[in-house]
Amino acid sequence: MDIFYRYTKPNKDRHWFSLGDILNRYSLSLLCFFWNLLTQPINFLRYTMKHSEVNYGWYFGSLFVIFYPVMPLWLMVYELIEIVKGMFKADVLDDSPGKVFFIPPKGIVH
Repeated sequence: MDIFYRYTKPNKDRHWFSLGDILNRYSLSLLCFFWNLLTQPINFLRYTMKHSEVNYGWYFGSLFVIFYPVMPLWLMVYELIEIVKGMFKADVLDDSPGKVFFIPPKGIVH
């Protein structure tokens, strides 16, 4: 557990949401994903099935479970598609006074 603390503690060289910070977080997520995939395949499959069914519905959740070794890449592509679709689609919150709570942070992510 000491190794996880070393890689997740704040680093003065990396600012929040900088490229280095994002790459560090994504690599840790991938590491944990494949660690669980290799060390606990049955339990991780069961968890993935329940999680995907709740968040993506029965059909897409089943597709995610079938392809769960490549799921991190698939989710990244899915989120990029959603971001691009959001650029061309007007949202109800765009003209509302509560928009201030939904503005993404400025940086390399958005």
